[in-house]
Amino acid sequence: MTKTQSSPQIISLSFDKTAIAVAGFPFGVKIFNEQVKGIITSNTSVTIVFPSNIIKVSSSFWQGFFKKWIEDFGLHYIRCNVRITPDKLNERMNEDMPYWIKKW
Repeated sequence: MTKTQSSPQIISLSFDKTAIAVAGFPFGVKIFNEQVKGIITSNTSVTIVFPSNIIKVSSSFWQGFFKKWIEDFGLHYIRCNVRITPDKLNERMNEDMPYWIKKW
């Protein structure tokens, strides 16, 4: 799989400082629309930074968060060009992806 050639764009997400987890398809769509949509393009590598207080992200959140991205750019783009930090969340997203992708 080939990554895009441009420098990664960094998008730092913000959530309630008391939250330790994010969940829900609608919430994922909302966060994408409010904090990411319009910033990314198909030829950009992206690093999505979650705040340190978020230690768990549900598969339903990922589904909502990536819905528009996958529709516009495809799953291949996500796998090759999107990185999540901290690394634990990135690893978990990649482990969960085959399961939540099946639901589409």
